[in-house]
Amino acid sequence: VNSIILTGSLLALLAIGYRINTHRLQHLPESGAAIALGCIVGLAVRILRLTEEEQVLNFNGEFFYFVLLPPIIFEAGLSLETQIFIDNLGAICSYAVVGTIVSTWVVSHSLRWAASAGLIGLIASPRLAIHCHLFGALISATDPVSTIALFGGSRFRSD
Repeated sequence: VNSIILTGSLLALLAIGYRINTHRLQHLPESGAAIALGCIVGLAVRILRLTEEEQVLNFNGEFFYFVLLPPIIFEAGLSLETQIFIDNLGAICSYAVVGTIVSTWVVSHSLRWAASAGLIGLIASPRLAIHCHLFGALISATDPVSTIALFGGSRFRSD
């Protein structure tokens, strides 16, 4: 069953990616399709109570950081148009720094407010503020990476 789920998911991603790249699905980025498919597969595994498959689908941080992430970063650096990057370095750095700080502040304070209002399952403790700020910083730091990946697609290029 593991191989059927994995193969089916990969085939579905290939089909959706083909439709996105041939402009039949214009308003859905590939990363959004991958996230949606992952949610659907994860939900199906949970609902059907497939415990063995659930263990296979668990996130392994070491595998991600040491196997999957380096080729992604290498490809991004290799395909970067250096002159355009250098020409816009000031704007890129200012938007990245200011945007990340503002996003961190909004996310962390919203999370802290939601926790104090009892809207989420966080227990009030002396370290709640630092945990909210750390989560806000973590989430905000991934926003620029997602934006760069989204705008790096061919449909956003002017050439």
